[in-house]
Amino acid sequence: MPKYIDNTNAGYLPHNRSEVAGHIQWFFSEGATSLAEARKKGFLDMGVFLGAEIKSEDKAIEVKKANEGKIFTAYKLGGEVTLGLELTTNEVADMRKARLLLLGADQPAFTQTALAAVATCTLGNFAAEPAKLNHAYQLLTAAGAPVRKVTTLVIDDLVEGVDYVLNRRLGIVRFINEATLPDAAPATLTVTAAAITPSDDDFMESVQAMQIPRRRGYSHFLVWDGTTDANLVMEFEPRPTEVGVTGGLKIEGENASEAKITVSFTSTDELVRVRA
Repeated sequence: MPKYIDNTNAGYLPHNRSEVAGHIQWFFSEGATSLAEARKKGFLDMGVFLGAEIKSEDKAIEVKKANEGKIFTAYKLGGEVTLGLELTTNEVADMRKARLLLLGADQPAFTQTALAAVATCTLGNFAAEPAKLNHAYQLLTAAGAPVRKVTTLVIDDLVEGVDYVLNRRLGIVRFINEATLPDAAPATLTVTAAAITPSDDDFMESVQAMQIPRRRGYSHFLVWDGTTDANLVMEFEPRPTEVGVTGGLKIEGENASEAKITVSFTSTDELVRVRA
């Protein structure tokens, strides 16, 4: 079958392979300032995105003229040209994407050594006023780190389930008995908790938000169609780009989380290949 069908009666030339229902893959070499440097550093596979919207704009400059009291636009000159991709993903808990969405800089991951009847932990800090009924207080180590995956907790002479309740997974205490509310930080607080390591389900990586509003580097994009053969239909050669966030992060109870990341092209030298 020919790629093009010449239907002169209809007056158009339909293309039988131009429709694409697929997805886009992004490779990113952050910080690279040249293609040679990007190839040397390597490209991080940022994952496959649900789709991409090509955002292009030509900001024309209007040339005005006047004649007999009237001002009109005679023609337009080419102005600023912008081009980029808006990528859509549901994988907002993927750290590669989360650090972009949170404008974050990497920090040490959250881990925890096992605590065996440790009496050096603290419970918030309400020394200046009595504890409040049904308020949440975080268990902390002496160094101020949160304590999670708690197995046992002893608070002075208080009784769990009568005077307080404990969220063991998060290490959060709520006092529920107004008659026994501590009027200062408990004097005796003994905690036993499990270790949290990179192989643990509760292991979490960390970023410090609002640190890197824009990221620059070289990006390489591949657009795959939705056929069983997963054909490559478009390729954006590695090019200098600037990465930002569009619309932030959306988390809903009845829908999959969604986020959009914008990658703007900052050079006109690279090619785009399109399936013939």
